[in-house]
Amino acid sequence: MKKLRILSALITALLVISFSAYAAPATIAPGQTGGNGNFIVIQNPPTDKAATFDKSYIISGYGKQGVNVYIYKLENGTYVKTDYSWTIGASGMFFKKINLTKGTNALICYAEDGGVSQSVYLQISYLGTDLTNKINDIRISLDTLK
Repeated sequence: MKKLRILSALITALLVISFSAYAAPATIAPGQTGGNGNFIVIQNPPTDKAATFDKSYIISGYGKQGVNVYIYKLENGTYVKTDYSWTIGASGMFFKKINLTKGTNALICYAEDGGVSQSVYLQISYLGTDLTNKINDIRISLDTLK
């Protein structure tokens, strides 16, 4: 019985170590290679750069079932892992709403499966609401048109 407990503990420890070895890193250096995985395809934004007047943005696409995806954001010269993460389900499709900060948001969608990774670099600019508020405040009266 004691040998069975020791064997169980050893197997559990090995599983924990093997899964933690594949965990996404806390930071990614700019220019670091994106890995050789081919797990995800980003469809929104349609290119690697986009701009919006909305404070949030939906990143969407499709990929291999069971792949873990993490969002990293450039902060002080280093890409830092955010709280945005998910595992691709059976449909293969994913949609993730993220909050943006004003200006350029340099992001990495980091996908990993079994120790192999893929990085997709994105740049989403939040233009703010200043311009849209000014446009919405334009009033045209009938007197102006005469």
